Amino acid sequence: MSKRGSKRWCKKISLAAELLWKDPKYRRKVVLAHTGHGHSLASRKKIGLAIQERWKDLLYRADVVKKRRGKNHWAYGRHPSKSTRAKMAAAKLGKKRPPFSVEHCRRISEGLTGKIIPLKVRKKIAKTTSIKSKLLWKDPIYAQKVISSNGVRPNKKEWLLLGVLNRLFPDCFEYVGDGSFWISGKNPDFKRVDGKKQLIELNGDYWHKGENTRIRARHFAKYGYRTLFIWERELKRNNIVKLEKKLLRFVNA
Repeated sequence: MSKRGSKRWCKKISLAAELLWKDPKYRRKVVLAHTGHGHSLASRKKIGLAIQERWKDLLYRADVVKKRRGKNHWAYGRHPSKSTRAKMAAAKLGKKRPPFSVEHCRRISEGLTGKIIPLKVRKKIAKTTSIKSKLLWKDPIYAQKVISSNGVRPNKKEWLLLGVLNRLFPDCFEYVGDGSFWISGKNPDFKRVDGKKQLIELNGDYWHKGENTRIRARHFAKYGYRTLFIWERELKRNNIVKLEKKLLRFVNA
């Protein structure tokens, strides 16, 4: 017979507990027995200190991490029901997470130092972030809030193009690149205001290099808008005459 408290005895107890825990009735009974019976503050402190002390053992730590990683994790493959997700959302509604302390940030930084996120994981994160971002930007209130916070206003090149437009077509175009006008999540730079559905986009040579303008043009075309794309280099003095002819052809078409 194993001595109480020995490794062999603890292993037997652990295996017995695991078998019991597989029984849903037993689990339910344990949960009901513990409901409403929280530990006192003093007990919680003792438990916390004991866990911290045990966590210093590198072998124990490695064993815990191994058991909680991937398919070994108790929640692997499980997804909360709609009602559970609704309860979780309601519990967090209106609550802001307190800022991390300097010490906590330092520990996070040290834990991530030297770690390389696998390419598969990075692609998954990028895809999820992209989908969420696109949905958010379709909300005009959210988009306007972000643009306003960034202090977006006509830059030098946009002012220069606006001057050319006002000279050729007085009171026909206005600058809407400040987020004042949206077409299903897309914010054009200039919009015709005399009734015709025409848009003008000013692309920077550096920031929009290699960009396929047809994708954006097709997006606006779905809503009945014709779009003219002008590149930053076309605003140079020696190109102004060509630019004016290009604008006249577009507007008078």
